[in-house]
Amino acid sequence: MKIENKKLKPLILSNSKTGFYRSNLFQQNVLLKAMTHTSDLEELKKIAKFHSTAEVLRTLDKLAIRKEYHVALAKNEMGIDDITKGISNLAKNSTSDKIKLGAYQTLLKTLGLDKYEVSENQGKNWEELLLKVNEAEKNESRMLGESVNTLKINTPVYDVAVPKMPSSVKTQREEDSASEKSIYE
Repeated sequence: MKIENKKLKPLILSNSKTGFYRSNLFQQNVLLKAMTHTSDLEELKKIAKFHSTAEVLRTLDKLAIRKEYHVALAKNEMGIDDITKGISNLAKNSTSDKIKLGAYQTLLKTLGLDKYEVSENQGKNWEELLLKVNEAEKNESRMLGESVNTLKINTPVYDVAVPKMPSSVKTQREEDSASEKSIYE
């Protein structure tokens, strides 16, 4: 199969905010399953929860590219194992540290571990956070003119009437507990 149009976009995994070329594997799989029932673009849009029919068509293009990619790998007698072995060999046997680092980064990227978000509470443990929250609450109550000890919370009091257990349920539970004891003895 010869592709003459050189401007075809590859299947790109990006973290773009628009999501135009993002990998939407879940929606692709939903779309594949939905296509067994209907081929109407509006119905496919509703089932896969796309915003427009253009997204449906773009995802179908991605599926076609993904299928062609797997066919190309099969024609060249390659699979995921071969790709993983190649990257692994680069990471282990390369003399260049830059190539080794690139291979490890590629492996981490395939696992989704390439990007770490910095937590706003980095370096603080939960005890320190609780102490700060407690101190802030004390300061807040003092500003209101109340001491922490006299601060009362108005919670309603509820009377709960516990229903009586029927005798048939009691005997069933006793029989169950007796049979459980006989199993483990």
